[in-house]
Amino acid sequence: MNFTHLEYAVAVFEHGSISRAAQDLFVSQPYLSNTIKKLEDEIGFQIFHRTRTGITVTETGQAFISSARKILLEVRKINELSASQEKSPLRVASYYSAFVARSFFHFIRESDQFLSDNLSEMGIREMFQSILSGEHSLGIFFYAPSKRNAYIQMAEEYHCVCRDLFPPIQMYAFTNSTHPLANMPSVTLSDIAKYNYVCYNDNYSLKYLNFLGLEKSPNILQVSDRGSFLDAICTGDYLSINGPVELSGNNNFISIPIADAGLYINSCYVTSKDYALNPREQDFITYLRQQYAEESNE
Repeated sequence: MNFTHLEYAVAVFEHGSISRAAQDLFVSQPYLSNTIKKLEDEIGFQIFHRTRTGITVTETGQAFISSARKILLEVRKINELSASQEKSPLRVASYYSAFVARSFFHFIRESDQFLSDNLSEMGIREMFQSILSGEHSLGIFFYAPSKRNAYIQMAEEYHCVCRDLFPPIQMYAFTNSTHPLANMPSVTLSDIAKYNYVCYNDNYSLKYLNFLGLEKSPNILQVSDRGSFLDAICTGDYLSINGPVELSGNNNFISIPIADAGLYINSCYVTSKDYALNPREQDFITYLRQQYAEESNE
């Protein structure tokens, strides 16, 4: 048994499927299945029940996965001992955000430190998984205030901790300058429901539709990446809801105040437990906050 075997077992557990885990790990399904079987033979108990419909974790397997996650976390901490060095690459996992991406690139340019940096956009659960695996060391996401406890619990599940990033962000409708609502001084959710709406197809965005009361709208376009999202807005046929800084500086987009009260989202940054941000990561968080303060006041 080695650390890779532990990573494989955790991946199978998180995906709930050997075939999906194999795709994510870039190994063949027979190879992964055989590796898990050999691991079970070595430790002397079954980690997973195998059925025609998929796999489920055994009671002993659940304890094994919990221990494996802790071991992998400690291994990652050992591998990150060099993170205290000032010139460490940024490894950021972010929920889909034009503001975060724009700030990331501006930070690199202004700091004049071009390292092997990495910014990946993904869903929230995928972000936690990435932090746990060590692929990224810093995560950023946004959430409805009513979901705070749920995400704190999710952070615990992935041995992570969340810290507040920005003050509560008031939500705006935004669309292209050619949209029929573009010249309105404000809109309501009832107004928005009458038009085509675009959102991401991750669980967070789809659940946020319930919060907005738009889940039954027949006019919803789901997309999987920010490029498609912005392309939809550019057509003038779609609108969406987001914070005011997301499209700051783009004259083709219009932000419209929403008259309904209480439409805010919160934000936070995420690290694994006991992980200390290195100086460059600290500077990036400070830069994000400064940029948010400047752009939200424009």
